[in-house]
Formats: sequence, structure tokens, C-alpha cells
Amino acid sequence: MPCLLSGMERKTKNKRKMTTNLVAAAYEATYEKRAKKIAALLSAAHLLNTEAIALVDESEGLMDGHIKIVRELKYNSKRLQFAFDEYVRSFNKLVKQPEAFKDLAADFEDFDLAFRKYAKLTDL
Repeated sequence: MPCLLSGMERKTKNKRKMTTNLVAAAYEATYEKRAKKIAALLSAAHLLNTEAIALVDESEGLMDGHIKIVRELKYNSKRLQFAFDEYVRSFNKLVKQPEAFKDLAADFEDFDLAFRKYAKLTDL
């Protein structure tokens, strides 16, 4: 009887080990998928934030400083720029590979061109 039990115990251990491996593999696949989605979402948010700041900066240069609302807009634009600079410092900590910065810059240029075309800003 002891030999029979030890054989059954081995089968049970093997099944547990296999189940543990499957769970670990499933978790790893889920983690990779989530990590890719998180990276894509953060990259998209970064592109949108960068575009927004670029548009505000561009419009700031066109504003006439004699009107009170324009002064308020310029003041808030500078506050927004400061907040964006803090955001960029935090975002840069996420980027581990130096070549990723080149990719982000290229993505921004492509996005900027497409957005300006969409917003009909290219003809102005």
C-alpha cells in the first residue's frame, strides 16, 4: 500500500506543479498585456499633453498684452507650463531606454502634423 500512495502523491504533486506553472504563465501573459496597454496609454497621454502645451505656447506668442483676459491667459499658460515641466520630469523617469526618447520625439512630430491637419491649423 505505501508504494501506491507514494505514486498517487507524486501524481498529485505533479498536477499541483503543473497548475502552478499554468497560473504563473497566465499571470505573466496578463502582466505583459497590461504593461503594454499601460505603456500605450501613457505614451498617448504624453503626446496629447505635449501637443496641448505646444498649442498654448504658440497662441501665447500671438496674444496682445493690453487686454486683461489675455494677461490672465498668459499667466495661467505659464502655470500650465510649469506643471507640464514637472509632468515631463516624472514621465522621463518611466523611460528606461535612451532611444525611446527619439521614438517619442518622432511620434510627437507625426502626431503634431496629423492633429494640425485635423484641427485645420495648417492653413493659418
